[in-house]
Amino acid sequence: MSRLRKIEIPDKLWSKFVLNWEKEFDHIFWGKINKFANNRSLIIECCCGKGEFLVEKARSSPSQKFIGIDYDSDVLTRAVKLTNQNNCKNIIYLYNDIRKIFKNFYFPLKSKLDKIYINFPDPWPKKRHWKRRVIQTVLLKDIHKVMNKNTALHIVTDHDEYVQWIKNHLSELKNLFRPVYNNWYTTKIDNLEKTTYMEKAVKKGNTIYQFIVKKSLT
Repeated sequence: MSRLRKIEIPDKLWSKFVLNWEKEFDHIFWGKINKFANNRSLIIECCCGKGEFLVEKARSSPSQKFIGIDYDSDVLTRAVKLTNQNNCKNIIYLYNDIRKIFKNFYFPLKSKLDKIYINFPDPWPKKRHWKRRVIQTVLLKDIHKVMNKNTALHIVTDHDEYVQWIKNHLSELKNLFRPVYNNWYTTKIDNLEKTTYMEKAVKKGNTIYQFIVKKSLT
């Protein structure tokens, strides 16, 4: 994987859009997020990368609030720059590991959560690296705890083997999650905002798989 060319943005611009848990007390960190949400519908993208997906979502739904989470400062810098260029005031970013965020989630935000997206997570194709995959039982259980009855979890991938991994993990937790689609996923992507990565995947002829699940009714 090629490294991104490092770009610089003013510290003031970074601070305008990015919260870093490591530099905040818990109650201040979550208090800022709660104030940002302001009783609006909340959408979270995990591993948000350069912010293309979130910016398109935010532009088309200005009344909703969006949170991007990533622990790569280089891609997050690009996300901040793109967000600022598009004057999206309804987006903030969390410079943190998504596993930590969901494990320590501020439960008063639960009622506001509309959707959680995990778009094209790294498939880590070599077996010895599978433990690095984002989709793991522990994370899915933590996400389930913060979902309300209407929250939808979307997971998108173009990696054929990872599809089975995701399906197996969700199936093992069928007491917690119910699929929107009978086979757990669909290959229809009309509802997805196009990003550079997705367009490249489609151009290569890759199939895009989209899982959508909600909390089990039992």
